[in-house]
Amino acid sequence: MNANTVVDSERLRRFEDQVTADWQHLGTQTTPSGTRCVGHVTQVAPKAWLHRFYAPLTVTDLVQFTDRTSMPIPIDWQEMLLAFNGINLFVARIILGGVIPDGLLQRRSHDDPPTMSLETFNLARPRPDDFVIGGCTVGTGSRYVLRGGRMVNVPKGSDEALAEWPSVVEMLESEYRTLAARTPPDGTPPR
Repeated sequence: MNANTVVDSERLRRFEDQVTADWQHLGTQTTPSGTRCVGHVTQVAPKAWLHRFYAPLTVTDLVQFTDRTSMPIPIDWQEMLLAFNGINLFVARIILGGVIPDGLLQRRSHDDPPTMSLETFNLARPRPDDFVIGGCTVGTGSRYVLRGGRMVNVPKGSDEALAEWPSVVEMLESEYRTLAARTPPDGTPPR
């Protein structure tokens, strides 16, 4: 990990372990593609999971994506993708995108949906040097952006920061705590 990175792979794994410990009472599953699902919430939908941690990419996957799209991925986010190729928390209330193999957006199956696409997220950037890594679907929605070595939450239609964190993991931990406090033990996601 480089000295200026906003991704800490070990801390990210500890975050996944904490989320799993908090919600494993609702069940866990690993899909054929390696996605780790935590918290089966059948009251949302028969195949819904509260949290999904998508299987990591390989360096070859990253090179192929960059060659195919000519979209460079910041080093910080490459490190994230080598740990998880995207994360969905609280039934996609928080979404961090990944790379879709070969650009295919269709589901492999309803049991194993793909991550959200970084390509789609970066079609409209708040600022030219921003790299959009995901979004928040709670309230009016907003985007999570890598900006100048920091994580920033930017509302739709704006380039001004709502919130800022020094790292991806600190953003995840903070946003997770906020939503976990509003989520009952049965996993019904907050509105």
